[in-house]
Amino acid sequence: MQPFRFRLERVFDWQQTVCRLEEEKMRLCRFAIAETEEKLAQLKAGSLATEHELFKRPTLTAADLKALAEFRLKVIKQGRALAAEKQARIQALEKQTEKLQAERHRLRLIEKTPRAGSRRLHPGRQSGTRNPGPGVPSLEMGFEFPASTRLRFD
Repeated sequence: MQPFRFRLERVFDWQQTVCRLEEEKMRLCRFAIAETEEKLAQLKAGSLATEHELFKRPTLTAADLKALAEFRLKVIKQGRALAAEKQARIQALEKQTEKLQAERHRLRLIEKTPRAGSRRLHPGRQSGTRNPGPGVPSLEMGFEFPASTRLRFD
């Protein structure tokens, strides 16, 4: 049998789990951005290697130059597609960052909420004393009612 736990503690534990899940999603977003950047770098490196290999030849024909132009267009299109993909992943990361910040804020609010069993006293209050407020007479302040207003039980 599980020991009894106050509801707020379970809510706190759940919020910690939610925060960990959001952090994991954020990590995956960062990984996706890095993966896209890697693809862009590979595309550039492959393009440069192909052009370098082509220009190492002693002679170039018109067909070679036409193929090179088509290749460059293809690389440019792929580069634009990868740049758009990277931008979309960056936006997804920004949204995920906002979600994570909201979940962390909720967690901090729950942390600040007093739990049963650990009663927090408000500032200025002491345990066992009651302050009725300003202008309200109390016995603790040494106030006595006038004799004419006292009730008599003779």
